[in-house]
Amino acid sequence: MDFEDKTFVLGVGAQKAGTSWLRSYFFSRDDIYLSRTEMHFFDAKHGLDSPRRTERLLEKASRRKKAIGQNLNLKLEHLKLGSDCTSYKDFFRRQVPEHVNFFGEITPSYSLIGEAGYREVREIFRNVRIIFIMRDPVERFYSHVRMNRSRRISAQSPQDDVLRRLECDSYVDRSRYQVTISNLENVFSRNELLYLFYETLFTPQTIHNLCAFAGMEVVDAKFDEVVNSGGPRDRMPEEVDRQVRAAFDETYKFCAHRFGDSLPRQWRLSG
Repeated sequence: MDFEDKTFVLGVGAQKAGTSWLRSYFFSRDDIYLSRTEMHFFDAKHGLDSPRRTERLLEKASRRKKAIGQNLNLKLEHLKLGSDCTSYKDFFRRQVPEHVNFFGEITPSYSLIGEAGYREVREIFRNVRIIFIMRDPVERFYSHVRMNRSRRISAQSPQDDVLRRLECDSYVDRSRYQVTISNLENVFSRNELLYLFYETLFTPQTIHNLCAFAGMEVVDAKFDEVVNSGGPRDRMPEEVDRQVRAAFDETYKFCAHRFGDSLPRQWRLSG
């Protein structure tokens, strides 16, 4: 099959909603080529904090005294692509084996690249399949805060940390799925979009739906392997929890209307 006729599969998030597990599932298959790391190509152009991310990556590479690992090497190679869409496409053209008809990447922060970012994806590839995994907005937010808290030493209490992050767009916007969905549907047709839920992701039926959507053969997944588990959530005072829930009220209303009975029962739909 000519490269132009192959299918580009893009996972756009959400962060802390099972994207690492999905990446591992694709790695277990031999009929799809997937970048082994988050490429951050589109959010380097359309993202909120791409300059800071680039600076951290280069600093990390400069501090390494031993040989740079494969993943960091790949990230640096992706960084060299800059804003050149031709180079991005040629990267996959070089990497995808001739017999493989599906290829792509999963970068959760692509949920924030907006309509302009998605239009660029549309312009680069002829055949596209977009996967967006959602998780209960509050639980995703808490998991995001907990993940970044575990990466650093914080003098603040968990609840103070939560309230501070509630003021940060980069944390809150990842749980405002109505914005991402609106941007996606302004660019892609419904048959190019697949919405999944973290709470029902690890089931044979979801894998069957995923494969049917992409046009792949159904291959069983291993559901006993949890990737990047967020661990138990910090207990929050009721007042803090109410504030967090209220911040995503519009998202719950939108998703309840948009997805109806298919929305997982675990979601906190009532305020």
